[in-house]
Amino acid sequence: EALQAALEGLAPKPLGRPRKPAPSAETQRVAELEARVERLETELEASRIREELATAFPERFGAQKGGAAAQPTNRAARRRAARAQQKAAKRAAGRRR
Repeated sequence: EALQAALEGLAPKPLGRPRKPAPSAETQRVAELEARVERLETELEASRIREELATAFPERFGAQKGGAAAQPTNRAARRRAARAQQKAAKRAAGRRR
């Protein structure tokens, strides 16, 4: 028996770490679903942060869309808008008298 065990010990063996068994379909599906949940939770958190920022800074994050006119972006447009507001204010003041 000792000689038989010694002989088996000398037999060639595969080198390296044994292969991991191939993941089953169920294990793969669970991993895919966990990755999807992680991605969706990240998107939800980002959406909540965007909503909170838009609530805290409405002038900065376009809360005026669909409502009041957006602020002009260049100097000439800002001046035209300011003149139009001044004229409207004068007309409104003239009507009150």
